[in-house]
Amino acid sequence: MQALLDLTAEGPAFGSTPGPTAEALAARKLSFLFGMSTFRGNAAVNADGNVVFASGGLGCVYSKKFHGMAFHGGHLSGKGTPAPNVTCLAMAPSACFGGAAATGDAAGGVCLWDACTGSARGTLPALHGAGGVVALAFSSTERGSLGSFLVSVGGDASNTLAVWQSPSGDWTDCDPSSGGKALVATACCGGPKQRPLFAAWSSCSPQPATEARSSECFDFVTGGFGGAPTFWSLTAGNASGVSGTFSPGLAPEEVTTCAVGCGAVSGPVAKKGTGKPFPARVPVTVVGGASGRVLVFTGTVCSKACQGSHGSAVTDLKACRLDVSPKAANASGLDGGRVGVVSCGLDGVVKVRPDGMRSIHKQGP
Repeated sequence: MQALLDLTAEGPAFGSTPGPTAEALAARKLSFLFGMSTFRGNAAVNADGNVVFASGGLGCVYSKKFHGMAFHGGHLSGKGTPAPNVTCLAMAPSACFGGAAATGDAAGGVCLWDACTGSARGTLPALHGAGGVVALAFSSTERGSLGSFLVSVGGDASNTLAVWQSPSGDWTDCDPSSGGKALVATACCGGPKQRPLFAAWSSCSPQPATEARSSECFDFVTGGFGGAPTFWSLTAGNASGVSGTFSPGLAPEEVTTCAVGCGAVSGPVAKKGTGKPFPARVPVTVVGGASGRVLVFTGTVCSKACQGSHGSAVTDLKACRLDVSPKAANASGLDGGRVGVVSCGLDGVVKVRPDGMRSIHKQGP
């Protein structure tokens, strides 16, 4: 995994270890890069239809149309030290948040940058330290003055979790060096036996404090080793989590690998301060497991499980909109039935599911 650099510049030999320092890279003209890091989720498409990914310590944007690349080097900041590798990547919904990307590195740093141009938008304080950043996730919807949220999860001994906020939604107001105050809440995900692998936001969050909430509502979910995923709620600057439960007859999943918010269903009545009842919505979350199962959580309870959905671990899940028949819409119960899920597995198979369960399209061996 090396960059095609100006070979007239002096610097470390090709393939040398450790990697080049920030100063060495800055002294060269980076024109193209081959290869990409191998962590899960290291590929996304920006608003221009270009591919966003990470390679080594760089964030990269590749344009197939012009066969050219743009780069973000915010992680190359340590003087005289090898640049830390990027360990995770997340993309904010382009239509709402102006195409912001976030990358975390092995030193615990988080950089925010423009997913179309690579230009910097801000750097968050390195709260996670040793163990680096293992997961990043942007909130899926913008909720009025709340703007956009980002959750970061560390690989340190306590698996530190942090929630960040950009009131503007474009993440240009989050850099502490520019007076930004992005940190909203911190929490501990648990010890090493509960090491997290992913974070994902509920499709119904974040919500203003005055909005009706069911007791089954939550803001985001984390999961990994240690059994059931943890569902987190934000209240007055604190993040509190509860473990998911499984309906009778459904065996727990020892390792969960990924998740995605998939709309909501009608839930119990909630009250909004006036004493009058208001209808609430309960979020639906689809979770992938290392066994190849796909699990559907209604609120914090696993209500369905598709055994053998993939021949090996589910590696990624994405929500999508599907045009389905009225009959299929009524059967799914997910926001009119138009919410679908795309699942990918280590078996090389990609499946499209209209309700998180039944597969209507399969691509792969």
